[in-house]
Amino acid sequence: LEYALSNGKSWFVADAVPGLATGAPETLDTYEKLLDAVKAQLKQLLRMAVTMTVRTMPAAAASEPRPYKSLLTEGCAASGKDFNDQGALYDYYQTMLVGLPNLADSLAVLKQTVYEQKQYTLPQIIEMLQKDFPDETARLKLVNKVPKFGNDAAEVDAIAAEMMAFACDELAALSKELGYAFHPQPFSYVWMIGHGMATAASPDGRRKGEILAYSVSPMQGRDAGGFTALINSLAGLPTKKAPGTTSAIGGVIGIGFGILMANLAGSLISNLDGAEGFSAIPSLGA
Repeated sequence: LEYALSNGKSWFVADAVPGLATGAPETLDTYEKLLDAVKAQLKQLLRMAVTMTVRTMPAAAASEPRPYKSLLTEGCAASGKDFNDQGALYDYYQTMLVGLPNLADSLAVLKQTVYEQKQYTLPQIIEMLQKDFPDETARLKLVNKVPKFGNDAAEVDAIAAEMMAFACDELAALSKELGYAFHPQPFSYVWMIGHGMATAASPDGRRKGEILAYSVSPMQGRDAGGFTALINSLAGLPTKKAPGTTSAIGGVIGIGFGILMANLAGSLISNLDGAEGFSAIPSLGA
């Protein structure tokens, strides 16, 4: 999104142009044009990521063998090849999709405040981001006055699902083109911290350098609709397209936690239509 708003330039690293020239901000006069620019940038970044993976495969095989992992992985012993030398029977490479909730929330903010309600112009939003939100009141309006992912809000949940499906489909096409299996993995581990530190401010109200959302969990502090709303938002994601696994953390406070989890354990996966590979990790608050 940053590159789409800056015609391929970086706001974080001066003079860097890591993205594509998808048009100056004034040419993005409809939400559809903005979305097309974002998808073009994402497509380019995914190609760069998997191409780098392919280029480093020979070096990994030569200098980073995994003997223990190879012993435990089907196919390596039979092929006589290390795991990092493509010895496994089912060889694949996980590609992290970090920041999906932030992207969905940011697109929802731009769609509502710029293109629908015309509260701001796109250049005004860009100025806010480049200056890292000098007006706290304006930032809080973007945070609190536009629905956010994780609250069972149909429009922003649909944006999240669309962007995740697009990324997964692009990785599937790249897998076919390059002859390797690149599995989409909307699971950030702890990388949302480091990636956030290298990311400019975003329209969802996130400041420059702040942490990104964990995996597909809502951005911290943005989910206010309760546990059921959170599950409904997560259930709308196309997790069948992401065999690299999808994870979310939800916090539940209250004495009914045990009863809730007993019911949830037996019904969550069956009720999440097409949610193979989904992992919900509840945490008990004090």
